[in-house]
Amino acid sequence: MLVYSDMILLDLAGPLTAFNIMQADIQLIARSSQAVMTDVGLPVTPTANFETTAKDLDVLFVPGGLKGTIAAMKDTQTVDFVREQGRAARYVTSLHRIASAWSGGAAERLSGHVPLVCPRSAGAHGSGRAERSRGRGPQPPDRRRRDGRD
Repeated sequence: MLVYSDMILLDLAGPLTAFNIMQADIQLIARSSQAVMTDVGLPVTPTANFETTAKDLDVLFVPGGLKGTIAAMKDTQTVDFVREQGRAARYVTSLHRIASAWSGGAAERLSGHVPLVCPRSAGAHGSGRAERSRGRGPQPPDRRRRDGRD
């Protein structure tokens, strides 16, 4: 799980909780081992950095944000890390539209790699979930989008 300054804490905490419930081996990965501040001012301490991270991640998760995500997208070390890890990761995923476009776009440029990106309707920002749960509205065969577009 990539962590960076000004990421949206909620976009990290929800998936982190889900991976923790599944008893996954979770790494919080940043450029350095220094804590990063989230959008709400709470620090997150990385457990690994770009150099110490295993090269065979099952899932590369990129949390969302506005200012922080745009800054991370402009950082060549971070972009290179996402691109390199995306080559080996089974899934590249995010909950936020900007981070999805970034991580999914980086993954789509990799030969033979299909990113797994959750649409807004499957996440906390969804508006159609309640309608679908009542049997109204389109019923997707799978809640995950694999094309990286909302």
